[in-house]
Amino acid sequence: LPALIRQAATLSAVAVVSGLYLRLDVLVVGWFAGETAAGAYFTAARVLDAAAGVAHLIMLAALPELVRSRHFRSMLIRFVAVLGTVGTAVGMILWWVAPVVLERLYGSTEHAVAGLAGLFGLVVPVVFVGYVATQGLAVLGRRRTWLGIALAGLVVNLGLDLLLVPTMGGAGAVWATLAAECVVAVSALVACVTAPASVPGGPPGPAAPPG
Repeated sequence: LPALIRQAATLSAVAVVSGLYLRLDVLVVGWFAGETAAGAYFTAARVLDAAAGVAHLIMLAALPELVRSRHFRSMLIRFVAVLGTVGTAVGMILWWVAPVVLERLYGSTEHAVAGLAGLFGLVVPVVFVGYVATQGLAVLGRRRTWLGIALAGLVVNLGLDLLLVPTMGGAGAVWATLAAECVVAVSALVACVTAPASVPGGPPGPAAPPG
């Protein structure tokens, strides 16, 4: 029971840190660019949330296969390729379609929202890859590593927000998010590929060190 509580606490901390990305973005945009810009950013970010939901559904179906695989790393790379391809397709659709649809729905007064929504299309492929990689860390039992990577992403995101938002507004926050998601995706993927670990159903091997 204590081990289960520690695991739940770590995963809960990951969820809290991940949730802070958007909240801090909105606060920084509001502070430097005003409430209207913050509202536009928050609305446009819903597009990224919706796209992340697609990655979540795909991984719900793929995760059992990843856990059972006797070739964890090769299976992980395969899923990275699949979700990276799907994410790129979704991102391209958002880049081209979201601005047009949002402007038709809300009119020219929401031009800022439409532009930011399209820009978030660049973030989507990285989010998809990061989703696979971080779920890989969970399969390996490296929850504290996942938390550390999430914290590093948060620091990068906030630091770049403070650097870019004063001059670029909401667009600066999108670029900061892209950089942070790259840090998370690459770090998690490297941690998965280099971890000397076995997973349930896999070949015998040394257990993954916690975190």
